[in-house]
Amino acid sequence: MIKNYLKIAFRHITRNKTYVLANVLGLGLALSCCIIAFVNHNMALTADTFHDNHEHLYRVLVQTDGLGEPSCDIATPLAPLASEEISGVKAGIRFGSKGVIIQSGPEVFNQEIAIIDPNFLDIFNFPILAGEKSAINDPSQVLITETAAKKYFGEASALQQTIIVNPGQGGHKEFIVGGILKDPPKISSLQFDVLTNIAFVEWGPRPDTLINWTNHMSATFLQLENPTEKEAITQQLQNYITIYNEGNGNSAVKFLLQPMKEVYIEGEDVNNNWISRSLPPVFYWGLWAMALMILLNACLNFTNTTVSFSNKRLKEMGVRKVMGSGRTQLMLQLLGESLVICILATGVAIIATEYFVPIFNQMWGIANIELTIDYLGNPDLLLFLGGTILLVTLLAGAYPAFYISSFKPTHIFRGSTKFGGDNWFVRSLLGFQVAISIMTIIGGIAFAQNGEYLENFDLGYNTKEIINVKLNGKDAYTTFKNVVLQNPDIQGVTGSRNNLGFGEHWYPLGKREENRWTQVQNVGENFFEVMGLNILEGRTFDEKLATDYTNAVLVNRKFIKDQQWTTGLDKQIEIFGEQQNIIGVVGDFYQSAMVGNQSPNVFRLNKPEQYRTLKVKVNKDKLLATNAYLEEAWKATFPLRPFESFYQDKVTANGLIISQNIAWSYLFLAILSIILAATGLFSLVSLNVLKRAKEIAVRRILGATPENITYIVNKHYILIFGIGSVLGGLLGAWFAQILLEQAFAVNQGVSTMAIVLSMIGICTIGALTIGGKLYSVMQTNPAETLKNE
Repeated sequence: MIKNYLKIAFRHITRNKTYVLANVLGLGLALSCCIIAFVNHNMALTADTFHDNHEHLYRVLVQTDGLGEPSCDIATPLAPLASEEISGVKAGIRFGSKGVIIQSGPEVFNQEIAIIDPNFLDIFNFPILAGEKSAINDPSQVLITETAAKKYFGEASALQQTIIVNPGQGGHKEFIVGGILKDPPKISSLQFDVLTNIAFVEWGPRPDTLINWTNHMSATFLQLENPTEKEAITQQLQNYITIYNEGNGNSAVKFLLQPMKEVYIEGEDVNNNWISRSLPPVFYWGLWAMALMILLNACLNFTNTTVSFSNKRLKEMGVRKVMGSGRTQLMLQLLGESLVICILATGVAIIATEYFVPIFNQMWGIANIELTIDYLGNPDLLLFLGGTILLVTLLAGAYPAFYISSFKPTHIFRGSTKFGGDNWFVRSLLGFQVAISIMTIIGGIAFAQNGEYLENFDLGYNTKEIINVKLNGKDAYTTFKNVVLQNPDIQGVTGSRNNLGFGEHWYPLGKREENRWTQVQNVGENFFEVMGLNILEGRTFDEKLATDYTNAVLVNRKFIKDQQWTTGLDKQIEIFGEQQNIIGVVGDFYQSAMVGNQSPNVFRLNKPEQYRTLKVKVNKDKLLATNAYLEEAWKATFPLRPFESFYQDKVTANGLIISQNIAWSYLFLAILSIILAATGLFSLVSLNVLKRAKEIAVRRILGATPENITYIVNKHYILIFGIGSVLGGLLGAWFAQILLEQAFAVNQGVSTMAIVLSMIGICTIGALTIGGKLYSVMQTNPAETLKNE
């Protein structure tokens, strides 16, 4: 029986190549979008599960009064204490990083060097390719990745080679390369190029002791003997709250344990999270929503075209019923044919995915995303594909199977049942296709407009004319500043410890128990002038006044509003346990276009030896030339320190790229939706015209105009497009607005123009589709039509 079903199915497919091709391509492209959405989300969900004992690993978090989200920067002594004193904790592992300069031969590189406990590679699965992982036990040796080995030593063997850390500075040190590691997966919370023993903390930049509770690590992990003991161990961790607060001056209220599988995907929900993390959740569910909309559109198109072609199979159904086939058998036959088409579409999806994945990776490389498709090695993907194929078969094939198999043979052979499909249910499906198409078009236009909006948005400070040069060493700012000012194109120079737009730094305001927090910016001389921050009240810092370094601050207007003051002058606030006098108020600003709204900010004056960045103001037309000058001057001044710079407009560049990428994604989906909707519309219009061919011919003979015939034949579709346009416009504006707000702190919103253009565009395409079919009908001789009837 199954063999007979397959024969009939393939016979039907070969006889209706155009119909099958349209559905296979539509479903295939839609399934390809779903595969990418699934793999993208699944890789984020399983980012750290490649570690053999990930179910026993937990990251330690600390919840502090006044901060909504817990923090992950844990005091260095906690991990060894917990592993020694808490029953059920098998090991404690610390992971931190320091910015250093590495010299290999004549070349120098800025590098983040990862600081780890000796047991790190025993617990986390990062394969070693050469050397011994035990080399990490020796504080004079380092382990480096394949990429780092090529960067430092080219094609030569890196094993047992020497690198110098912080060359030309006091206390520089040589390290031996004791092993080469495979590069960490890009989608992993732990990223590194160089690993060194945790003893580096006691030697490296800003040396400290490992028993100092004010020294923090980027991440602290505990390996539990039994995951079921998590709650009991969490309770025992609370015994360290008092010593933790005494050592840090903090107001921590409790420690938490976060499962390893949640570290990457939920990284946005953790403060001070300096390890790698996923994009915001909107990136994943937004992609899922778009892919599912396209799949639904393809299913609706499949249903519409199948029902529209049902007339060709009515006599076949009648004969088979007369020969003894039951309705259930016919439904299984028709569902089987739908399944075959879905399987063919899956083949198209697999081929299309191989083409789309590199494009996707290129678009989202900015977020360190690199998808890999491995069907045989990913049982979750195979299960998803199998389930999706069955679901699509039911969604797309159930109604046609039910509809076509329901006709009575006597009605079919008498001719009272002729053409299937053009009923209000099918028209409603077309309406949903129209709505989905408009939703995707609105999204594409909204994000394209938002990209242009971000490019021109004023964050409240200078982002177009600033070059940032990273400083290495206490003497770098003063020495290099004098060199920089020799260039007449440079309009101003300042320094800072923090960079506006690159990280938020929240500190307690007032007493700890008050649970008030503010951002603190540590800045240098002329900072407000160079960065274009307007002084609204009072004065700026005076580097000649010693008191400005110790007890003077400026605040922004948002700070004043939050305190419910009318003015900030002559007010005192407490930061870091010290009383500070407010000497000025600056205008409000956004840190960046991507995250965070306007926040309360306090500015403190730092001395030059504390600066980490030198900021140069120059006309935007001369940015490239000035940056080249700075690089040349730096190399002449500091030959053993690598030059590293970036433009301040980087704070909006990432948002602009992401907005453009989303716009292009929407554009692709919009084109696919339009094609699917046009295909379904063409099928229904062709069916309707065929059913009313005699009526159209009679009307033409009696003198009806083409406009009148067009209206009479297609008035239902005018209503469908009207309802679909309104529904799609409302849902599209709502959905695009949610995506914009979730992705960008600064956004233009969905404009009326985006909605109107989307409606006009899809209605125009609908009109052309209908008009093309009617034009061919109007060219037919009415007499020939009536003769055939």
